[in-house]
Amino acid sequence: IDLTINAPAWMAVNLQGVETPITVSGIAAPIQARSVEGDVTVSGGADNVNLSSVDGDIRASGVRGNLDIQAVDGHVTVEDFVGALNVQGVDGDVRLEGVTSSSIRVNTVDGDVRFNGAIAANGTYGFKTHDGDITIRPVGALNATVSVSTWSGEFESATPVTISGSQEGKRFSFTVGTGSARLDLEAFDGLIRLEK
Repeated sequence: IDLTINAPAWMAVNLQGVETPITVSGIAAPIQARSVEGDVTVSGGADNVNLSSVDGDIRASGVRGNLDIQAVDGHVTVEDFVGALNVQGVDGDVRLEGVTSSSIRVNTVDGDVRFNGAIAANGTYGFKTHDGDITIRPVGALNATVSVSTWSGEFESATPVTISGSQEGKRFSFTVGTGSARLDLEAFDGLIRLEK
């Protein structure tokens, strides 16, 4: 069956299902949406938003607050987001577009990670993938201390950088601008790219 629920925008929502695609829109309150087999799509949400799917894509837009996403077999897309973000993935790409945050943690095993957003002063950002590429495209000025770690991957930067410290095992760091933010990039087997 298809089930449609109408609720006030201020009301917190908690939805769970097994073979259940879930779509939530127009809610300006905490949201929990969990599906075993189905896509989870959320537009809106505030305070604490928790989304998870074992076999399905997760898409979130317009969230304001803390966003926690867990995806096993599916892609993750976050757009027009303001707040703290944590993404845990296994098999799927993670794409972050138009994100404003001073705290981001992304971990995925088999997938590419792409971030397009501002790097806040004194913010902390961690992007990690085992078998995939990482692409960072900062919006506005980049002032960060960048740490890069890879085993059999490569690193490219559109901005000239001066690497400090040892490069043994392809672990190194460098500073861009004032270096006030912390940006950690780790890809075991993939390309790490810092774009303009």
